Amino acid sequence: MSEVAVDVVRQRIDAAGAVGKIAEEDGRVIGVAILSPARADGGRGEPLAGRAHLNTVAVQPDRWGVGIGRTLLGLIVEHAREAGYVQLQLYVDQDNPRARRLYELDGWEATGEALHDEHAVLLRYVRAT
Repeated sequence: MSEVAVDVVRQRIDAAGAVGKIAEEDGRVIGVAILSPARADGGRGEPLAGRAHLNTVAVQPDRWGVGIGRTLLGLIVEHAREAGYVQLQLYVDQDNPRARRLYELDGWEATGEALHDEHAVLLRYVRAT
């Protein structure tokens, strides 16, 4: 994770109601997942009852493929369930097949909805807790 990514992670964890799960190895952060309340109006509005938004999953590339992402997702889903959320959502770059495969193996389903920005097409996924 680059220094820019670490700053983004810090901002997301500092957001109201957010929770982060961190994977460490020998004192080094090797993965992170962040969950926050889902909000109306593209994340700018009021919180949506019963729904949380997975806004970050990142694993150091040298640790890909060893189950860190799946473990972090499991911890996030467990936290969401205990916190009373019934549905989770996320957006993932359509050109990121590795991440999409991870989510799909974890029970996430594509909704067919997409957000278009100047950098990417982001596909919406959901899953029950």
